[in-house]
Order: sequence, then structure tokens, then C-alpha cells
Amino acid sequence: MRKIIFFALIVWFMGAVVPPEKFLGFRPGADKKLADYGQIVSYLKTLETTGRLKLVKIGKTTLGKDMYVAIITSEKNMASLEEYKRLAREVYFGKDPSVVKRAKPVFLISCTIHSTEIGASQMSMELAYNLVAEKDPRARQILENVILLLVPSSNPDGVDMVVDWYRKTLGTEDEGKAMPWLYHHYAGHDDNRDWYMINLQETRNLTRIFYREWFPVVILDEHQMGSTGARLFLPPFKEPPSFSVNPLIWRLINLMGTYMAYRVEDSGKTGVLSYELFTAWWIGALDDTAWFHNSIGLLSEMASSKLATPIYIEPTELSISWSDRAYGKRVTFPNPWKGGWWRLRDIVEYELELSLAGLHYVAQHPEEILATIFKINREEERLGRTQKPYAYRIPLQQEDPTRTAKMMERLIWGGVKVYRAKESGGGIQAGDFIIPLSQPYRPYILELFKRYRYPLEERPYDVTTTNLPGFMGVEYEAVKTPIKVALEEVKDPYPRGKVMGEGSYFCGSAEVNYAYRAMIKAARMGLEIYRNPSGGELCFKGPRKLAERLADENHITLKGREKLQGFVRVKFPRIAVYKQWGHVMTEGWLRYFLDEYGVPYRVIHNEDIKKGKLKDYDLIFFPSLNPKFIMGNVKPTGIYRWYLNLPKKYMGGIGKEGVKNLIKFVSSGGRIVLMGRAVGLAWEAFRLPVMDGLSRAKDFFCPHALVKIKVKNSLPLGLGFKEEVPAVFYQSVAMRTFPPLQPYIRRRVVAYFPRQNILLAGYLKGEKYLSRLAAVVDVKYRRGAFHLIGIDALYRAQAAGTFRFILNSILYPEVRW
Repeated sequence: MRKIIFFALIVWFMGAVVPPEKFLGFRPGADKKLADYGQIVSYLKTLETTGRLKLVKIGKTTLGKDMYVAIITSEKNMASLEEYKRLAREVYFGKDPSVVKRAKPVFLISCTIHSTEIGASQMSMELAYNLVAEKDPRARQILENVILLLVPSSNPDGVDMVVDWYRKTLGTEDEGKAMPWLYHHYAGHDDNRDWYMINLQETRNLTRIFYREWFPVVILDEHQMGSTGARLFLPPFKEPPSFSVNPLIWRLINLMGTYMAYRVEDSGKTGVLSYELFTAWWIGALDDTAWFHNSIGLLSEMASSKLATPIYIEPTELSISWSDRAYGKRVTFPNPWKGGWWRLRDIVEYELELSLAGLHYVAQHPEEILATIFKINREEERLGRTQKPYAYRIPLQQEDPTRTAKMMERLIWGGVKVYRAKESGGGIQAGDFIIPLSQPYRPYILELFKRYRYPLEERPYDVTTTNLPGFMGVEYEAVKTPIKVALEEVKDPYPRGKVMGEGSYFCGSAEVNYAYRAMIKAARMGLEIYRNPSGGELCFKGPRKLAERLADENHITLKGREKLQGFVRVKFPRIAVYKQWGHVMTEGWLRYFLDEYGVPYRVIHNEDIKKGKLKDYDLIFFPSLNPKFIMGNVKPTGIYRWYLNLPKKYMGGIGKEGVKNLIKFVSSGGRIVLMGRAVGLAWEAFRLPVMDGLSRAKDFFCPHALVKIKVKNSLPLGLGFKEEVPAVFYQSVAMRTFPPLQPYIRRRVVAYFPRQNILLAGYLKGEKYLSRLAAVVDVKYRRGAFHLIGIDALYRAQAAGTFRFILNSILYPEVRW
């Protein structure tokens, strides 16, 4: 690495431009060679001497690395970069149509958000070189007519993790095997499902670039898929389309995707597929979030090698994944790949051609594309003024103002204009949040607020609803008459914290998520925490100055009291999070949530449980995961071969020994939280008085939906909830309880599905099977307890409306029931 940095300094000083293979010592995509993020950035830095590339730091990553975007355009354009940035904004928000004659289309390429899909990050160096050194005949026209924002990786931490792992295992029996931990510190593969919630630091950096600074008219997101199907997917997408997207955006996506596929095919490459596999339904990913911001969001998916290790594919092994179509020639797949060796270099060459083809198309039609995007933006504003709904009203009075404020904050980050009513009238109260639909990003607002149901009987590919208020438990309503009250734009939506009243106890509402965060911080400072078992109110005993600080930090109201009646003291638990080796995203999101709320924890593994190393803990979380994986009862064959493509020392589970130790842990007073699919341990391992309520529902299918549940809010896990709330059903379970046979076991249903009208948004086949099944169950077991949370109460740290099931398990009042 030192040699590369030294060489980079020499190249920069001498002003020389060298191809990446001379800089790295190998060609990007070479067998068994990978460049890490530092090497990629160092190489791009050398190209700044051309005056055609500018490397810009856009923020820090989750693990504290500098994150970059490379701006590539002609020297003339580079000299007026700030003016072109202003004009790019005018295309979206301005009124003068002549702006399209003065602006340059901004084209953004995102590489390797999924870090094992390593090819695009390696390709980024060659693409940059081919452009700035004009090594491709299309380069000059691209440089003159387009401003390229090249993101060498949307997950730099993950690139370095994967490259480091590959280098360590190279030449061993584990070469090319899966890394036994997430390639994003929190999210892993789910870093591409965060583009409306904007939780992750990388998503925040890029969302700012996309929708508040540079406004690219094209966003191309480059991915990889499995190894045994088509070599490349490009749009057009598969049905169904998301309802809110402007029709002209679909036409532009189809036009550009088809052109890019044509150019790849024309360059002699085979196996290019369209119209299959990947749907036009929004899943909250990077490329498809662009559709709702009136950008041409394009997805490419390349067949994978084993990182930089070549693989050989037999012709008989070729198939189209997730499809009932046979592998063979057809209109959407006119030239199938015939099998053979597949290398990282192949991926780099395909991606290089599709990237240049997309850029060249825009370079040939810059004014036409800008004019169409300008027209779309003005049309969306007009529709917002002339069609119902005219706006969405989010009432000032909410059970949790901080959840509401957080939702408004994320909408603002996504480029939405949010306002407050300055006066009352027409069903609007002064102080209400108002989101007018007469703005360019109207499709984005509609998609987040409408409760769409997935329109096809065919099983969905992925996410089926993105109803943000439903996820976050925020009340709202559509405004069906034009807004006539005065409004003011909101920059900071959070309420000011305050302390009311006097006393030595300071209390917050159990309805407010951040009240729990304040109490957790007080508990970590050694202060006493109390709860009201009937209403759930949370209190700490401490000085007023601390109460004022905690109220201010958490934007909450705390009420002072001289004394407490009917409250019980809560012991703050020592917490462990179970981590199974492999790519377990639910474990990462649980850590994200605990870190956000300031909850201290330690991670434990199979061996810790098998050896009974549990005496330092009071509460153990098992994130959602198939119980067979937790137990270690899955063999790496059939459909499980990909999931268990791990080095041998990382395979296995807790086994029967671990189960015995966990039962002993609970019997002695410990508590265990089983989340989502991990609830299956209740009947497969612990023999609690619950069973899988859907085991015989053969035609039940719910990959992802917003559903209705009823909550018994007088029970400890249900404190602070309304009697009926929306919840996310994702990799979830529904339980049937029965009377326990043992006297030392008691169970209570905390939340359950109603008799009918369960589905609120998304896709649910076989709704009748959920009727009156339990969603959350509390089980007392000797001196301890099992908390069974069958719904996805966390859901990628987006389901703030049901976070309290987890928070109540932490600040759990020990009461008899």
C-alpha cells in the first residue's frame, strides 16, 4: 500500500496520466486481484492533473472513512461547475424552460453498494481513465455534454472488508467463500433498502448529493446477481409498475435501458436479459427511489464470479433465477450465453460498455433529455395543484411528536418541501405539518403516503409497501380541498424539549420513543428508573439540570413530581445480542437500533451459549433468523448451500447444549427476547405453550406487508401503545397459544391479529389464516421470561411505531399478571 501511495504522489507531481494497470500493477478485473477503496481513490486522485476530474469528499462512512465522488467533465465545464450545479437545480425547481439550453445533464453512476458485488468498483478506475484520457471514441462528446458524478463505491467500508477477507483467504480452501459477517457494519445487503428512511451515513451522504445538491437526471446503479443465469440484466423492468411514477420516466428508462443493451450486444457480448427478474415496483432501493424524484433510475445486474476467482459454468447449469421461463432464446433474451469460464474481468468489461453506452446516449441528446425532465417536473407541480389530494396534513397533536418530527426530517432529506400552518382554517389547525403535492417530487410523496396494495397475484420479488407513516405510527390525512391557510417552510421539524413542574422525579410518556432513550441514558448514569405498570409512564430520580439536558437532547417533555405512587422500580439489564455467523442483516439492524437509543450490549456467539458463558447478562436478544440456523440443524445442501457457504469453523449453531444453558439462564431469572422467525425456537427448542399458527396454511404467503394488530396495552410489553396499531409483517410468524401444563409457566397474549381486514398495504395471500392469531406473547418461565415478538417490530430500523415492544422488553416492569 505504501508503494502505491508513493507512486500516486509521483504521478500527481509529474502530471502524468497512467492507466490503472500501471498504477495498481494489475489490470482491473484480473484473476485473483482486487483493489481496495484506498487504492481506487488514490488512483482517481492521480487523474485530477488532467483538469477533467475532481475528487470531492462527501462525508464520512459508518466506520469513519472519507467517502468520495469523482466529478468528470471537460475542462471548460469544470471551470463553471458551480453554475452548472445551479442550473441542474433549476431544471427541477425553476420556471424558465430556456434553462435546458444552458444546463448540462448530470449523470450519476453508483458502484458496488453491495460489497461482494465487487466488479463495478474495480471498473470505476478504467471508466474514469477512458474518459479523461479519451481512450474511447465516445469520450470527447461525453466530456463536453455531460457532467458525470462517479461514486466508486456507495459502501466503502464494505469494499475494504471484502477485499481484506479475499486476500486473507486467497490460496486456501476458503478462497471465494462468504465472509462470516456483514459487509456493512449495520445493514449488509439491506444498505440498498434504506433510501427513504435514510438511516445509514452512506445513504445520507448520497441522498444529499442526489436530491438537494446535484439533481442528476440519470442515476445508474451497478449490481451483480447469481452466477448461473443471464450475464446481464438491463431495463425495461418486469411488471408491475409503481403507480406514482410519471409515465415519461418509464419511457425514458425503457429507451435508455434498451439502447444500453443494444450497445453491449453490439460489442460482441452475449447473455443480456430485459423485462424479467427485476420488477418496476418500488423496493426502497437506490435506483428505484430515483424514479419518484423524476430521474431516470437505471439498474444493471451482472452475473457474478467468486469475487476475483473465476468460475466454470456448465451449459446444463444455466437457468433464469426466480422465473418459470426456460433458459433459451426469446425476444427479451435474444442471444443467450452458452456457458464456460466466467471471470471478474468479464464483469468489468460488460459494466464498462454499459456505462459508456448510457453516458453516450445522454451526450447525444442532452437538450432533449433535459427538456423532458423539465416538462415532467412542471407537470407534477400542475397535477399537485389540480388533482386530489392537494396535500397531506400531519396533525400537530400526535401520540409521539418525536416520531412525527423524525419522519418530517427524513422527508426533507429526501428533497420534499415541508411546511407548517401559520393559522387555522379548512380543517387545518395552526402548527400542523402540511406537505403540498404541488412540487416536483410529488410521486415520492404519494408513494410514501398512499397505502398501495401489490396489484398482481404473482408472488412479489421483494418489498411490497413503503407506507412511511404506517411504519412510524404517525397519523395523517389527505387534504382534498385547495390549501388556503398561510404556510411557512420547515427547516428543523423537532420540538424543543422542556421540563414542566418541580420535584426530584422527572417523568416521560410511554407513548414517546425518545422518552425511553432519555431514561436509558439516566440509567447508564446510575440513576433509579421507575415505571407505572398501568400506564407505562417512565421516570428517573435525579437533578433538574439533568432533566433539562435530557429533555433538550431528546426533544421531549418531562414532568417533575415530588413523589410517585403505584410505580415500580425497573432494573436496567445487562444485555447480550446473539450473532450467528454469516450475513444476518436482522442482527445488524438490531445493533443499529440499540446504538441509536444508547443501549449498551455485548455480542455473543454460539460457543458462548454452548459453554454457558451467560452469567454476565440479564437479557439476551435473538434477532430474526430461521431457528434451524440458530440450532445448527441446517446442512449446506439444496436451497441452503448459498446461505452456508462459510468456512467450516464458522458453521454450526447453539445445539442441544446451548438450549439447556438458555433454559437454565431463564429459570434463574434471565429474560430472552425472540424476534421474528427466531420465535420458532419457542416450540422447536424451548417447548413453550405456543405453536406455529401458520404451519398448516399451505396457501398463505406474505413476503412483506403493513398489517393491523390489536394490543393489550395494560401488559408490560404493550405499555404505551394504542389498542390498534399498524405493524410490519416481514419474515414474521403468527402464534397459536394454549394453556401451559407446567405450573411454573404462564403466558399472556400481548398483541394479536384482528378477525378480519388485517391487510393495510402491500401483499397478503391467505389473510384468513392470520385471524385472531397472536403477534406478541409474554411467557413467564420460573424466575425469568421469554418475550416472543412475532411481527417485525424493528424492520430495518424503520418501524418506529412498534419499537416500543423492544424498548418495553428493556425497561420491563416486573409485575404479577
